[in-house]
Amino acid sequence: MSGTGSSSGAIAGWLPLIQCPDCKIRQIRRFESTTEKHPGWILYKCMNHKVGKKPCNFWRWEASYIDYLKVNGHLRGESVDSKLVEMKKKKNTTEVDPEDMMKMLLLLKSLPGDVTDLVAVMKIAVVLLFAILFVLVLVLVRM
Repeated sequence: MSGTGSSSGAIAGWLPLIQCPDCKIRQIRRFESTTEKHPGWILYKCMNHKVGKKPCNFWRWEASYIDYLKVNGHLRGESVDSKLVEMKKKKNTTEVDPEDMMKMLLLLKSLPGDVTDLVAVMKIAVVLLFAILFVLVLVLVRM
């Protein structure tokens, strides 16, 4: 498999997910690698890849998928080339958008209150379950 991977994810929003050119049955899907060698790299593959009696062989790293789309007329224009250059520059870096970082921090700050609320709800649920159990035991004892 030729091509390079990517951890940018910057171009995911505008890449078309075409019908698989190999099996011609399924649509190509976008995935993020979780392997130690390529953590966070984006790849595109057919859902029939290595599945069934006649497995599909289509999968590409993001840059290779872009090249495939360009060669086969699915993408055109200079914007593709500029995005590809940007993607290749970011290949081995991990960047977090400041806006995304703020969202994560706000979410983390909200967790303690949420956890406290969750614990309170769980305590009430436990008390109710014990009350129900107590009533059931009383009913069974009287029988």
